Amino acid sequence: MKNIMGYVGVFLSPVIPMLVLVFIISIIDTFTGRRAAQKNGDVITSRKLRLGIVSKLITYFSVILLAYFTDYFIINEITVKYVWFDYLFTRFWAGILIYIEYVSIDENIKVLRGYSLTEKAIQFTEGVKKVVRELMVIKQQ
Repeated sequence: MKNIMGYVGVFLSPVIPMLVLVFIISIIDTFTGRRAAQKNGDVITSRKLRLGIVSKLITYFSVILLAYFTDYFIINEITVKYVWFDYLFTRFWAGILIYIEYVSIDENIKVLRGYSLTEKAIQFTEGVKKVVRELMVIKQQ
């Protein structure tokens, strides 16, 4: 039994970081969602919270594992010829799930703080671009 668990662990080792990242961002989304719901006056029961996070994590982990199995047995042989890293299909689906959770976190933060993380990042980028343009003008003079 110990050997089987070791083999399964080795087989799943490339996908474990993706599972952990999706788990962490899902937990962050759950906490920000709960805070936003409290701010809106919604009642959040422990049962509703538990069922929501458990069903979401089971779905997300199933998607990632299914993508990994498909990638491992079929797709990776093809994609490895065109990209420099393994498991592109698995990484694509993990990225989609992380993006979904990011959008949800962003919406929750907008409810909590009144501004969006994406809006702040765009403002910051525009500010950096403006400074770089000004420095380029100064350098040319």
